[in-house]
Amino acid sequence: MRTSVYSHICTLTHLYTRTSVYSHICTHICILAHLYTHLYTRTSVHTSVYSHICILAHLYTHLHTRTSVYTSVYLHICILAHLYIRTSVYTSCKHICILTHLTVSLPH
Repeated sequence: MRTSVYSHICTLTHLYTRTSVYSHICTHICILAHLYTHLYTRTSVHTSVYSHICILAHLYTHLHTRTSVYTSVYLHICILAHLYIRTSVYTSCKHICILTHLTVSLPH
């Protein structure tokens, strides 16, 4: 089922952007995150922003490392930090604060 859902979302991405998903990977991931959030939480991403960002991070991590976020927790947190502060995690002191906060709440 997950495979068919993923294919379905890939097609949706293509239709929304009128381009290949590969040339608009960020848009593709945003749409994936939006739909996954809706499917898993039954709410709009606008009322479930934290879940939306977690799913974005999960998908980025999976696509870039081909591993589960749970086997790549550091990268997962880096992506979350980047999305929260809208800047490179390496150029912001807030990154450390976010890392500290999320390390406590993420599954170990």
